[in-house]
This record gives sequence, structure tokens and C-alpha cells, in this order.
Amino acid sequence: MTLDQVRLIAFIFLAVGGALWIGSYLVYAFWGVVATNVGFYYWWEYMKAILWQEASWYESFDILELPAKVSKECLNIETASGEKFANIIQASVMSVGGLVIAFVIGWKFAFVCFGIFPFIMIGIIIMAVCTMSKGKSKYYDKAGAYAEQALTLIRIVIAFGQEKLEEQNFTKFLVKSRKEGNIASVKFAFGISTFNYIIFMMYTYGLALGGVFVYEQISKGDEYYNAGDVISVFFGIIFGIFSLGMASPHIKALNEGWASLAEVLKVIQRKPSIPLDDPEALEFDFENITHIDYVNVKF
Repeated sequence: MTLDQVRLIAFIFLAVGGALWIGSYLVYAFWGVVATNVGFYYWWEYMKAILWQEASWYESFDILELPAKVSKECLNIETASGEKFANIIQASVMSVGGLVIAFVIGWKFAFVCFGIFPFIMIGIIIMAVCTMSKGKSKYYDKAGAYAEQALTLIRIVIAFGQEKLEEQNFTKFLVKSRKEGNIASVKFAFGISTFNYIIFMMYTYGLALGGVFVYEQISKGDEYYNAGDVISVFFGIIFGIFSLGMASPHIKALNEGWASLAEVLKVIQRKPSIPLDDPEALEFDFENITHIDYVNVKF
């Protein structure tokens, strides 16, 4: 390879890097703006719908968990509408591109490299199982609800001397959250170590078989496989399969966003049984009412 060829390759890498820099900036800026606007819209509509519901609707669930629920669902919608969706597109393009490049360079070795697919799936499943932990956030939500209740009614708490009781209620869930966090950390460490072991197993498998292809001079048309072809095909398959695994947590976030959107739309589209802006509602002159009669009222 001559010096001019090296310069040409260097300029190509610079051009590709500059295009990636501009393209990634535009993509993430666009989806970031979209996510912000979508999140603001559903925050506004969700709060307006909640405030327009009748009193009986608030008794159908735990009102103390409503602030945390509103924040969580709107944040899930905003997250799924922006960065997560962009990452799914990026992972899909990387997967297709890696597989196409691998099969174009050498389809025989590409099929052989697909033998690492079961190992990758096992590693991804282990990682997914070990990182799945919902207990910690659940206890944090309950602790936050107790803290918000105590701070909202702080005068009553102090007046009746219930500081110790509120502290016990708050710390009870924090202790449970700490236990869940310790268990989740052990699971996460096991998943990471197992996944790293599987990665090195895949390198051993792919490079060993690639050496066989080069040593035995297996043909790929008019040419034989060389070290560069083996590395290109192997890492093309690796990136193609791993990109699908990279998309899985973003797909999970997208599904959580869809689930939260369904819950939010259920409240937004709900018509209260006692509409506050009913044009046919009776208007009373409360200033001139002297007495009120209760008829057929039972307690």
C-alpha cells in the first residue's frame, strides 16, 4: 500500500466521521425537540383532565400516589418519543448494515459466524433477567407518597406529635428498597460477568474458524479468504447481531411509553359524570337561599 492510498483512506475516514457528527447531531436534536413538545402536550392535557373529573373519581384509587403516577407516565411518554425511538432506528440500521457488509465480503464465513448467535442470545437473556428489578422503584414510590403526605399536612403532624410515626412509615419502605437494591446489584454483577465471558467465547470461536478459512485457502469466488476478510466478516456479524440486542432496552422503554400513553388517554378521553362546564346545568342563586331541605337522604 502506497502513501497516497493511505492518505485517501484517511480522508475517507475523516469524511465519514464528519458526516456521522452532523447526522447524529441533527437526528438527536430533532427527536429531542419532538420529545419535549410531546411531553409538554400530554402533561398539560393530563393535568387538565384530572382537574375536571368529579369527586367520586378520586376515590377509585390511592390519591397519594397520583403525583408520582402523573410524573412517571408523562416522563415515560416523553422518553419513548425522543431518544429511545432514535436509538431503535440507529440500532436497526446498524444491524442491517453489518449483516449486509458481512455477506457481501464473504457469505461462507458469514454463515459460519452465525454459530455465535445462540451464545449472544443466551448472554442477552441473562443480562435482561439479571437487570430486571421493579421492587426498588415500587418502594421508593410508596416512601415518596408518605413523605409528600407528611409535608403537605405538616401542621397536623406536629400538632398531634406524629413525627416518629411518619418517620417510621417513611424509613420502613426505604429499608425494603435498600434490600431490593442489594439483591439487584448481585444479580447485575452476575449478569455482567457472564456476558463478558460469553463475549470472549465468541471471539475465540470466530477467530479460530477464521484462521481455518485462511489456512485451508477456502475460496470466495475468484479469491481466497485473507485475514482482513475474516476480521471484516466477523465484526460485521457481531455488530449486526449486537445491534439487535442494543435495541431491546429501547424497545422496552417504547412499550412502557405506549402503556403510559394508553393510561393517560384513558383519563383524557374520560367524560366526567358531573361535567363542570355543562351548558344545561342548573344555576342556583346561593346568596338568596335561606334554607335547604334534605329529601330521601339516608346515612
